[in-house]
Amino acid sequence: MTNEELYKRIEDSDLLVTDEKAVHRAVGLRYDYHTMYAPEITVIVDRRQMALAKQFAFALGKKLMPQGQYSALLFHNYLPGWQLSKKDYDPAVTIYYKFFGRKVVRSILSYYKMK
Repeated sequence: MTNEELYKRIEDSDLLVTDEKAVHRAVGLRYDYHTMYAPEITVIVDRRQMALAKQFAFALGKKLMPQGQYSALLFHNYLPGWQLSKKDYDPAVTIYYKFFGRKVVRSILSYYKMK
């Protein structure tokens, strides 16, 4: 992935879920409750581009959320553009609640209750 592509994908993300020390992996999440049914993976970054990804995230004001096991799950089971499956949404709900409030969480929960 080029630097420009990485920057654009991080810019499109709401936040980055990282390993505990934020050195091995990061997975970007995006969710717009008006247009999307579930949170979407925007970018997957491995350790080779991690330093640059963190610089872009800080420059863009994106939050880094250290969640070791969850970042590993997303890193190994999803690709950019995929939406989260029902079995993996609990940690995403917690993260979005912490950073974005109840309205977004209610929307995520209502989607998964319908499926």
